[in-house]
Amino acid sequence: MSDPCAKGGILAEKRPRITWFESLQSASSELPALKKGTSGGMTQKLEEATLASAEKIAQEMLENQAEGHTSSSVNTILHTLNLFPEKSGVLQLAKKVGKLKGKGAGSLALPELRALLSKYPEKPQDHDVSNIDECLGKFKVEHLLEALNKCRDQQVLDETKLKAQQALHLHFKLVKDDSDTAREIHDITLYVKQVQALAKEMWADSPLHKWALSHIDAVACGVSFKSLLRDYVDLGPDESTRQLRDSKSTRLSGLVSNALQVHSSLENLQNELAKVASGVEDLCIPGQDIRDQSSSQALEELLQDPIFQTTLESRYQKFAEDISAAVSQIQKLGQGYHDPKSEMSWKKDLANDASLKEILEQAAKTIKQLDPKAIRDAQKAMDQAVKQAVPFFNRSSDLAKNDAGLRSVIKRASIITMDLEVMLSEGTLTEALDGSMVKTKAVDACRQILADISGGTISVDKVHPALYRYAGEFVS
Repeated sequence: MSDPCAKGGILAEKRPRITWFESLQSASSELPALKKGTSGGMTQKLEEATLASAEKIAQEMLENQAEGHTSSSVNTILHTLNLFPEKSGVLQLAKKVGKLKGKGAGSLALPELRALLSKYPEKPQDHDVSNIDECLGKFKVEHLLEALNKCRDQQVLDETKLKAQQALHLHFKLVKDDSDTAREIHDITLYVKQVQALAKEMWADSPLHKWALSHIDAVACGVSFKSLLRDYVDLGPDESTRQLRDSKSTRLSGLVSNALQVHSSLENLQNELAKVASGVEDLCIPGQDIRDQSSSQALEELLQDPIFQTTLESRYQKFAEDISAAVSQIQKLGQGYHDPKSEMSWKKDLANDASLKEILEQAAKTIKQLDPKAIRDAQKAMDQAVKQAVPFFNRSSDLAKNDAGLRSVIKRASIITMDLEVMLSEGTLTEALDGSMVKTKAVDACRQILADISGGTISVDKVHPALYRYAGEFVS
């Protein structure tokens, strides 16, 4: 069986040279601590050997214009030389190497990029991503991103570009697979952001640019959603405890916002996929099937997560209960007189052309027995409950499978609010017309209500027509 981490590089590196640099890097990094911990010149030979090696390689770099060297190796030489500022000619040598680095930063970065890419397997589509860290060793995705940035203005061979795209595919596969499984989400959140940056850097000239970015962005949204969901679940062992600890719905609102991003990124991904679906065989990056729908399916399933759906339903149920409790209090205080469709409606026995005497007598037996202030207070409580529920419900309802009856409860509360306003206004009109008020105050009260009706604040169709007519005659 072949080694899954076998190097299929496009650059045949001189391994002894890399070994020399690694040894020099180790010596230069440990030397300052050794000097502090010893006495009597015990490190003198090590210092002399280290400096001699650094000077020799530095001279080679100057003679060959750093050909075959990477920016990392140049940095190692500079660091080592700067450990010996007191030695004759060392600082001048370091200065020359530094200028060389500045002039050829891009050309130094190309070998480094190729060296990094040589660590990736030849066929990423067949590679088990679980051991990617073993394959890459100390090199992580951020090192590849840094190398690509350094090569931004360089002429990069198509072969190198292809290898870079295959490397991206391997990192993307790791992110995608991890987003579909139960791996600790927090551990890969930063990794996802790095792969996003990597995709933007690599795919700039690709016909699949928008699709690639939408794909990784969608996966990134999914990873973030799972992280926030985990944080919310950690608030308590059950939903009632979590609601109590998230009383202002701050955590849940953040989770919903992220879920909406998942929903939006999923739509964007599907749109981009549709755009490149035709002729896709000519556009596919080796090892990556653009028609793979598993990411879309995973995101759709993520939004149907049982805990998330149960959380939404429970929160809807709590909102519905709070509104319904306020509605019940209004029903109790108003005795149903406000509901024009109820048998308890105060106007049910009044004809549309009833006399003023009939209207006032009926009002005296019904709505004038009520406590308007108590009803107003109960109405404010209901309005507050609705105010808390509606923004959250409007934002999240498209994500929920079950609204726990909240939509109908909110609609009922809205109807009750309008009916209450009509009943309380009719009560004020009857009070103004039966002589209970001072004449000027009665006229002002009637005019205000008639203005509300004229302006549409109160529906004229809901006000008793004869009472409306008598009020108009009263103020004219």
